[in-house]
Amino acid sequence: MDFPNIDVLGNQIWDYCHQCDHDELKEALNIKKIKSLSSTQIKEEIEEVDELKTAHRDLFIRLKCTLTSRGRSVNIKSASREFLKFQKYY
Repeated sequence: MDFPNIDVLGNQIWDYCHQCDHDELKEALNIKKIKSLSSTQIKEEIEEVDELKTAHRDLFIRLKCTLTSRGRSVNIKSASREFLKFQKYY
C-alpha cells in the first residue's frame, strides 16, 4: 500500500484497517479474548475448527493506501481506502 517500512514497523494493523473491518479481521486471525473455558467447551471449539479445514475463506478488508491513481504518494492522514482480498484454502 506504498508505506515505507520504517513507518509501518512497530505499528498495529488496526491503525491501517477500517474500523468496520476490525471484527472480520479478528475472526480471520482467530483472535479471541481468553476466558476460563471448561474442557467440553474447548472440545467443541476444536471440533468446529476441524470442520472448517476443508473450507475456503475469502476476506475483504479496507486498508489505507498512500499511493494515488497517478502514482504519487500522499500523507497518511489524507490516504484513501483500498479493498484487499485475501483467500485461504484449508
